[in-house]
Amino acid sequence: MENQGRTGKTALAHRAARSVHSPPVQLVGMAVDSSKPNNPIPRTRRSHVPGKRNDSWRGRGLPRATNWGFIVIWRGLQREHVRAEKERHFLLAVTHELKTPIAGTQLAIDSLKKHEWDAATKAELLQDATAGLHRLEQRVENILQNNRLISGKEMTLASFDAETAIKDVIARHRIGPFQNRIIEVRQPDEALGLVRGDEDALVLAWGNLVENALKYSPSDEPLYIRLQQSDEVLVCTFDDGGAGIPENQRETVLKKFERIPNSDTSGTGLGLYLAHQIIRMHGGTLTLKDSQRGGCLITTQIPLNT
Repeated sequence: MENQGRTGKTALAHRAARSVHSPPVQLVGMAVDSSKPNNPIPRTRRSHVPGKRNDSWRGRGLPRATNWGFIVIWRGLQREHVRAEKERHFLLAVTHELKTPIAGTQLAIDSLKKHEWDAATKAELLQDATAGLHRLEQRVENILQNNRLISGKEMTLASFDAETAIKDVIARHRIGPFQNRIIEVRQPDEALGLVRGDEDALVLAWGNLVENALKYSPSDEPLYIRLQQSDEVLVCTFDDGGAGIPENQRETVLKKFERIPNSDTSGTGLGLYLAHQIIRMHGGTLTLKDSQRGGCLITTQIPLNT
């Protein structure tokens, strides 16, 4: 019995000694101050060691990914909102642009029906009605051409005389609201080469450029159109006497539904866009610069049919 008592006392002494020399208990996720065993302090963040796995991001990855997801969704919604606003303004502009020539044409026809006019007045009213139909035709063609570009419809290619096509465009703008405007065509004496492309599309593009130049320039300023051939390329420039297009807006106005801010002139935002796209589809270029007169100088280049 005495030996058993001694043995028990010895075991208790050994356990007491181990408890004195053993390290303090460390809580999971906490660091312990060695001077204060019972006062745990937060663990400091471990620095990343190259070549070793760093799990310091764990527990925060999901919220960060979620935040990025919200940002992406928000930006997408903002882009859709801007696009929807542009399309809404386009529809309003199209409504106005279509109703105006229709109303003018209808007024001219009604006047011819209800009254007896002299030959000169009749000719003037018929000219107004014809001009309204031409404007309506160009608006409809702009919308149809925009749909062709969206659907990826191929062009109808054929060789045609670009000089004659441009002169026809100019003739259409010598009646109606621009009948009193001066349009001067400058071209070399020798005949120009043929262009292979979609004649209707190019006529629409050049017509948009002529109308754009006349709309955005004073009525007493002439429009100079120059045709020339250089290095198997047909070069056509449109030089108006308007206020020009600011350099920081030149790329913007070539985009769909975009117009010069704070402009008092009505429009759909399709004219320059379609002209640019049609010229590009024919392997050509369209550039905007300042003219020496202070207005806008638009230059188109189309490869000739060689």
